[in-house]
Amino acid sequence: MEDRYPLFIKRRSSQKVDYSAVARRFDKHAATYDSFATVQKDMSLMCIDILKKNCQNNSFIPTSILELGCGTGQLTSLLCEAFPFTQITAIDIAPAMIDIASSKNLHNVEFQVSGVENFTSRHKYDIIISNAAIQWLEDPGKALATLNNFLSDRFLSLHLTFGPKTFQEIYSCIKYAHEWERHHRDSCDPQNTDQQNNGIPQNKITERDAHAWHRIFTDLTLPYIQTGSYLHKVLYPDATALLKSINKTGASYTTAERLSPSLLRKVIERYDNLYQTCLGVAATYEIVKMIGSNYYQNLSLI
Repeated sequence: MEDRYPLFIKRRSSQKVDYSAVARRFDKHAATYDSFATVQKDMSLMCIDILKKNCQNNSFIPTSILELGCGTGQLTSLLCEAFPFTQITAIDIAPAMIDIASSKNLHNVEFQVSGVENFTSRHKYDIIISNAAIQWLEDPGKALATLNNFLSDRFLSLHLTFGPKTFQEIYSCIKYAHEWERHHRDSCDPQNTDQQNNGIPQNKITERDAHAWHRIFTDLTLPYIQTGSYLHKVLYPDATALLKSINKTGASYTTAERLSPSLLRKVIERYDNLYQTCLGVAATYEIVKMIGSNYYQNLSLI
């Protein structure tokens, strides 16, 4: 049961990230990542389109790119196609992910097993980019500020990540399941006043909305910034298929206690009842997009 169904608990900003656990989780599911990471693939395509447009609008030809959290190399492959003469450094915390990315034999790419916070380099980069990665950072403002040491005098910083409305249907169902459990428990034991778990279980990562990311970019003293977000709906055959898809990308890492089997069944039952359509069940992903520069003014996220 533990491996089949992920739990989604929002990590408060004061909580520490166990990066070793994150890496182990992604390592475990590196082989299935590309088959199930359909949303991340869509985001990679968005990312490369935004980058190409902004380079064109600003007559900017990068000579070097730093990609954070490259995973299996989905975005890295697109970067190689779009910028065949650009040197790319792609880092990820999970060695198995790097192994798969390296096996693609991409031209002009150096892959490194490294976290963002402990990354070092003798090089300067014209672009720093990431897709579905910086939400894992414990303190993204501090981490990105440190990376400024490795950026050129004129650079672009482009990132796509997930916002707080991602999986809002799942969280609603988990809340319902906890309320059902509490009502059932209190009915059996009227003296039970335990109020643990009476909050809304949410995602295991600290998800910021576009306004919060805009403030982070502003604190980085970037004079030119664009941020935005939109809701992306994805259909799955049923709730079990949705949970399996999330699990098989390695994104179900959590430091919190897992839901009991009875609560998981209640979550799945509720989800299938509420969100089933003739085409399957819908899941919401909030995609947050942000781009900033210390020099280039003509920025766009469209």
